[in-house]
Amino acid sequence: VPKDNPTGCYRHTFDVRDYSTDYRYFVVLGGADSAALLWLNGSWLGAATDSRLPSDWEVTHLIKPTGNLLAVQVLRWSDATYLEDQDMWRLSGLHRHVTLLAKPAEACITDYAVSTPLTFEGPVGGALTKAELNVTIKLEVTNPALLPAGCAAAKQAATAAAAAVLGDSSAAAGAAGADTDATAAAAAAAATATEGADDDSDSHKANTSKAYTSTECSKDFRVTVDLLSADGVSLLQNLPAKVKQRWYGADESSTPTFPAASATASTSTPGQQQQQRLIGYIAEVHINDVQAALAAAVTDSNSSNAQQSLQLWSAEAPHLYLLLVQLWVGGKVVEVEGCQVRVVVNWTAAFLLAIWG
Repeated sequence: VPKDNPTGCYRHTFDVRDYSTDYRYFVVLGGADSAALLWLNGSWLGAATDSRLPSDWEVTHLIKPTGNLLAVQVLRWSDATYLEDQDMWRLSGLHRHVTLLAKPAEACITDYAVSTPLTFEGPVGGALTKAELNVTIKLEVTNPALLPAGCAAAKQAATAAAAAVLGDSSAAAGAAGADTDATAAAAAAAATATEGADDDSDSHKANTSKAYTSTECSKDFRVTVDLLSADGVSLLQNLPAKVKQRWYGADESSTPTFPAASATASTSTPGQQQQQRLIGYIAEVHINDVQAALAAAVTDSNSSNAQQSLQLWSAEAPHLYLLLVQLWVGGKVVEVEGCQVRVVVNWTAAFLLAIWG
């Protein structure tokens, strides 16, 4: 990195409109070229070096209703400059928005991924015969009261499994005091987790993470997915996601926590707020044949809408779809995330497979 390194320093004061302890707050840096260092209210947040992707930091424990100061230092040259070197205009600085994102504290969506595997007739250039839709959503829950009976049993099962692996008799006793179904589930999970108990501690962690059993959650806590056309016509509605509980670590001390917002955040010092434990979930939606699902939706609605047919994306006809992920708590939608989806054929890869396959 050159010693002569142009540096920009940004300072911005702001108030939080409708501040509430019912939310978790995140600072999102849309893009900075090439390295950025951040502080909020005098506390270090972190650094980012991927200039074309957003970075975010949770600031729930640092944010105040009024008088917040965000400081960002941007360096023009860094080791990332050479890792992502490309033919482009090198206009350094904050080239995208910096935003404050609020999410429901008791449950929120942390990430999601979408894929559309395609099946064609023949090796190259054949007709599209099937398109799948796979959506994986990561969730975090801080309010155990949201967990329905099935998910609560899975949580008890994992607690007992952890106790079996780590030799924690008190945790095992707590799990043993649960109802019969939960205890049976715990025993089964513990048996799964103790496989390979002669391995090292890392293996113990890996086995314990498998102890959570898949379970369908009730309407009190659920995730649905909608698929819409580019002009807003609903194609598939309320696709149910199967919610599975997962574990972040092998013991309670390694399970992530976040500092809860305090009603006296304006006067309290960082680190004094109560820590809230995060319970991680993964929700999955799988549609084996989107075209068949669209046809069934047309039949069910007695509609002959021509837009209810799958269209491939191309430069000449760039068909786009809108996918919405909805998190429901207590019968209400508390968060919605969305993205554009396009069904694209990678003919180059198919051609190479045809040649060397």
